[in-house]
Amino acid sequence: MENKPINNVRTDIYFGSGAGTEIREKIKAARKGILVVSPFLAKSRQPQQGEAALCILLAQKAEAGIPVMLVTTEAAFQPSYDNPIYSLINQDPVNDPAAIEKKAKLKLHARIWMTINIILILLCVTAFFLGNQPLMSIISVGFIILSFLLNQIPYRRSKMIQTFHYKYQPKGNMRIKILKNYDHMRRRENGHIQTLHSKIYCIDSEVAYIGSMNFTEAGFKYNFESRVKIKDANIVADIESYWQKFFNDNNIPEIPWGPLAASCFEIPINWQKLPQYRIQ
Repeated sequence: MENKPINNVRTDIYFGSGAGTEIREKIKAARKGILVVSPFLAKSRQPQQGEAALCILLAQKAEAGIPVMLVTTEAAFQPSYDNPIYSLINQDPVNDPAAIEKKAKLKLHARIWMTINIILILLCVTAFFLGNQPLMSIISVGFIILSFLLNQIPYRRSKMIQTFHYKYQPKGNMRIKILKNYDHMRRRENGHIQTLHSKIYCIDSEVAYIGSMNFTEAGFKYNFESRVKIKDANIVADIESYWQKFFNDNNIPEIPWGPLAASCFEIPINWQKLPQYRIQ
């Protein structure tokens, strides 16, 4: 991806805490589109003061049909109960017809073996009470035990078959590009490791914010940050165009969000035990 200098830009400059307060309000009011570039993301839990968590806010806008483009890194999705991926990705179960058919056949085999067990028990009881043949009774009991154990094989195998798999999709009208962590030595140029360090926010193609604040509660509200605000629509369009090309550049190492989501969500075998991770 080529470098992109943009000169002679008129900006507003901000230093201090609360650098993301205005950005949050702009995202809330967005109607046309949102671009977020940040190596780290806010957690999924609700912060204090009743405000929606940043990633939840982003997902809400995407689900309302507003185009959202997010560029971030694998480092943003550290395993935790409030992983931001729970806010950004839907986990939807999809039935697996082949697995359903296989499970049904194993259950049928288990029922057949159970029927055989019942017949053998009746024969054993008859032989014990109507005939004086203790040896045959012992053999029958042994055969019943063996048959019962064999019955457990298809039964237990059927219990272990998962009849569905999960499909992972970004919520609503959201597109996500996740770059590999810098410690994976993603890309070298002139002997140096390259990583994503930009923090850029464009809203409705009307305003852009560039600064030091990550898309986190700390970066937006508490940390001492620096931020410039650009209101020139032509410059904002240039910024969005650059990051659109960056997003579509297949030469930039990234990881697919599907496998990453699968590794973050717990996948139980029993559908009834599925934890309610999805955050409303």
